[in-house]
Amino acid sequence: AYNALLQGNFYANRLTAEDTRKAIGYYDEAIRLDPRYALAYAKLVPAAVNLATNYVSNATQEGQGVTAKARASAKSALELDPNLAEAHSAQGLILVIFDFNFAKAEAEYRRALELAPQNLVATGNLANLVSKLGRLDEGVALQQQVIALDPLRAISHQNLAGYLIALVRYDEAWNAAIADTGH
Repeated sequence: AYNALLQGNFYANRLTAEDTRKAIGYYDEAIRLDPRYALAYAKLVPAAVNLATNYVSNATQEGQGVTAKARASAKSALELDPNLAEAHSAQGLILVIFDFNFAKAEAEYRRALELAPQNLVATGNLANLVSKLGRLDEGVALQQQVIALDPLRAISHQNLAGYLIALVRYDEAWNAAIADTGH
């Protein structure tokens, strides 16, 4: 089950439609091998959300199925392990993307960070959410934590630059944007 989870992670990070489908298949395999594997359920959620929001229409059977799978997987992850940070991050993602319930999503992300303060995904998701809600200074601080946790992730620098641009802090935004390029 763990090997299937790792293979799912590999394909989920490739961010193409076909690789996202492969990731979901591997997470499904991990769950088939160990139906109580809360982390596999939690990891399936962002892959399913990615597929549902970027590659398929919700008007299609595949879109509706993957959306339902994401919701059910988040619920299962939380039921199986209510102290798993990734389960709360997964539920937060469902609340943001499908339900537009930002207050509950923020509570889920904050719970994930209580459980795992160094959790890159929960920190980044919270930074994104609070920034979209207009709390840009908080978003900047959180995104800086993300970068401290993993300084080589280009998307983290891009996100930080975006928040700084919205705050009209252009010099800092420029430095954040080029930080991962070595220029």
